[in-house]
Amino acid sequence: MAEIIAENSQDCVVDTGIPYLFVPLQVSNDAQLWLYSRYRNEDVIRYALHLAENSDHQVVVKVHPAEPQLAEIQHILALKQELGFKLSGELTTELIKQSQGVVTINSTVGLEGLLHHKPVVAIGDCFYKTFDQERLKKYIHHYLFDGVDFFSTEPIERKIAMDFLNR
Repeated sequence: MAEIIAENSQDCVVDTGIPYLFVPLQVSNDAQLWLYSRYRNEDVIRYALHLAENSDHQVVVKVHPAEPQLAEIQHILALKQELGFKLSGELTTELIKQSQGVVTINSTVGLEGLLHHKPVVAIGDCFYKTFDQERLKKYIHHYLFDGVDFFSTEPIERKIAMDFLNR
């Protein structure tokens, strides 16, 4: 399937200066979609197109490189013809960094978008949906060192922050 995806994902937007919303698709049979969302890949594409319709933004879609369903890939290709979005196989990190924002169902690519200070719209359920930069920082720090409670509304203690900075 990877070859079919690559052959059909030739639209290049990185380093072109074209303003766009980035839509990273998810594996169509991923439990994240089936358990934590009522939306599917087509829904997020249509939603992103709706967001972009009154702007000069393009919509750039990337099929998940591990998509196993030929029928899903064919469906996305048919939607591209019908709706006119771009289909890119460029590096996800570059697509995020150069985008004006990320529109996703509940992909962790949305979390990456937040790390790059991009506006993120998640239409499905996900743990980072309501994160601002402070909450994101606490979440990341929780995994980097002890003493940070991600769910706390209190500031990170100075000693803990200094211990981290002095590593």
